[in-house]
Amino acid sequence: MDSSFDLVHCDREGYWTEKSDRFCFLCGKSNSVQFYLKNWIIAGLGTVKIGFKRCLDCGLVYQSPAVDPHKYDESYATGTIYCSCRSEPSSEKKYAIERQLNFIKDLVPDPGCALQIGCSDGYTISCFRELGWDCIGVDPCIATSKIAKERYGVDVEVAFFENWAIKDNSQYDLIIATHVIEHLMNPFDVLIPAVSKLKPGGYFLQEVPLFEKQDLWPPAYFSLGHVNYFSRAAMLRLLANVNLESVGDLVTVDTGLEYPYYTSLSRKTSDSTEAENYCKRQDEHWAKVDHKLRKELRGIDRVVVWGAGVHTTYLFAHTGIEDYANVDFLVDVDQSKQASGFGDYQVCSPEAIDFKDSTLAIVVSSYSAESEILETIWGKCGNAKVIGLYEQD
Repeated sequence: MDSSFDLVHCDREGYWTEKSDRFCFLCGKSNSVQFYLKNWIIAGLGTVKIGFKRCLDCGLVYQSPAVDPHKYDESYATGTIYCSCRSEPSSEKKYAIERQLNFIKDLVPDPGCALQIGCSDGYTISCFRELGWDCIGVDPCIATSKIAKERYGVDVEVAFFENWAIKDNSQYDLIIATHVIEHLMNPFDVLIPAVSKLKPGGYFLQEVPLFEKQDLWPPAYFSLGHVNYFSRAAMLRLLANVNLESVGDLVTVDTGLEYPYYTSLSRKTSDSTEAENYCKRQDEHWAKVDHKLRKELRGIDRVVVWGAGVHTTYLFAHTGIEDYANVDFLVDVDQSKQASGFGDYQVCSPEAIDFKDSTLAIVVSSYSAESEILETIWGKCGNAKVIGLYEQD
């Protein structure tokens, strides 16, 4: 490591390895190939070594080495890199906002409360406001925030979003982050608090230059301000990592535009993981099974459970069958299970069942083989009661 670099501590551990050297925030790996490295002379920053890498694990392209993160933030606050001070928005910007509004109008049913991250001169907010949205904007640049107030009557919170979000207790129906994520050294620092501010089912609108269709890229496509370059797949992966599920997306290819663009509208999903959601559904399922068994086994003297596999493991773990039923033994056609037993219970061959016993109930504990087992039992059954757990589902 070059001793001229100082270690920088960031919220996302390991994200910075040196002051100017990043590794992939998307997959958290540092295995990359450097395909560009030059000294750039940059107004306001002097000579800076800038490079671009491609992650060999997930394919993300990102700027590294990059400008010192503190100087980078300062350049946005002072408007050194981006500051839209035109008297009127460019025709390209007007077209972009019109395209974004048309894109979401059929996907978002009704206007509500919207927040724009990186609202610049306020033009986007003014357009959303005309369609009935109650809007607020956050931007670190003092100059553009002043323009937003004077030109469009838009009040802007002058701050970096991740700092402002700590103090804001509001919830929003829509968060807009168009042409923002490609500028963020660590997008998770912004996306995580942004998603936390969405109402349940709230929407997230983003747009970035599309890192595809390179025949449409202009000269100097790799730039100082764009520190991340997203394919459609990379953006979808990033959004999924913060519990945002795609509602619709749009690729804009127009030779009159500076770049091809990728626009997507996502919706906030549950904060729970898929595994947690599955377990919740399973709890509901086994509660129904337990209710059924309590009803069916009322007045039964003895119970035999048919099946000694993982399904029965769940049956005993998630119901109170051992509390309200007298389980005599289990049966299974697998001789290895007969030999090993099931906890304190003996596992017998099906021949051990007295199918004529009217005081006996046979509980079939299998999901995939229930129909086959029921047919076998019904072919032998006399007075014993037979209970399938899925036969009426």
